[in-house]
Amino acid sequence: MLKPFAALLLSGVIAVTSLSPTPARAADGEDLAALLFGALILYGIAEAAKDDRRKKAATATRQVRPQPNLAKRLPKHCIRATAAHGRGGPPQFFGYRCLRTSFPHYAKLPEQCFRRFATAQGPRPGFGPRCLRRAGFVW
Repeated sequence: MLKPFAALLLSGVIAVTSLSPTPARAADGEDLAALLFGALILYGIAEAAKDDRRKKAATATRQVRPQPNLAKRLPKHCIRATAAHGRGGPPQFFGYRCLRTSFPHYAKLPEQCFRRFATAQGPRPGFGPRCLRRAGFVW
């Protein structure tokens, strides 16, 4: 905040000092050199302020939450309920058939997570959610 204010103040001072009342006279090479020198200084100040803003933007730390790998994002609609719900067993599992048809990276699922789950319709094949989460999968 200080640098832009200082740049504005300095440019204002330079602009005002060049407007002092003097008798009209023909411009000579010295006046032209002073004008060009003043313009060059103003340009340098503006570029320094712009460069400072770029550096601050480049070094600003942003908290970016890493996105999970899409190959490890399981479809939520494949979650099924087990009959063991409330009896200490896992209340849910990922259905085998649903994952095979809905999840394009089915072949990457860990084999150790595959097992049979007791449901109200009988035993069904599927994948354990805790095991899948330990393997890095999310839903």
